[in-house]
Amino acid sequence: MAFIPYNDVCNMKTQRVKRFEVTVFMASVDEITGDRIDMNTIKGLVQDCQDGYGAIYPARISENVYVSGREYEENGYQITVTALDWLEARVDHKSLLSFAGHLAQHMLQSCNQTRVCLSDEFTQSMTTFYNENIEEKNECKI
Repeated sequence: MAFIPYNDVCNMKTQRVKRFEVTVFMASVDEITGDRIDMNTIKGLVQDCQDGYGAIYPARISENVYVSGREYEENGYQITVTALDWLEARVDHKSLLSFAGHLAQHMLQSCNQTRVCLSDEFTQSMTTFYNENIEEKNECKI
């Protein structure tokens, strides 16, 4: 099937721009208290981080489940920060990545996580932030 441009299908003006997505992956359990971290808590912490940073980067928060065979399962959150590279916003990959790194560290400390991972779609790389003050309890063995 051939690609048909959107404007030919929808009969409307369209514009393509670069987009950058960086995703923070974290568990849904506080490693110190053992309590489950609910979506409202995650949402509030992300909003606090956005407000305190000085620039707002939109975030999409999703719950997900990590599995490794039948022996390991862990509930968690995926926080995807997205920006479009358009002239009016003047957002680039480097500034988005800087905010996402700040967010990852904020979630690592605020939610008492042993580790938080940051996946950069643009460079196709993954960075793991470790909390050296918390002993790892749920190490996934693959």
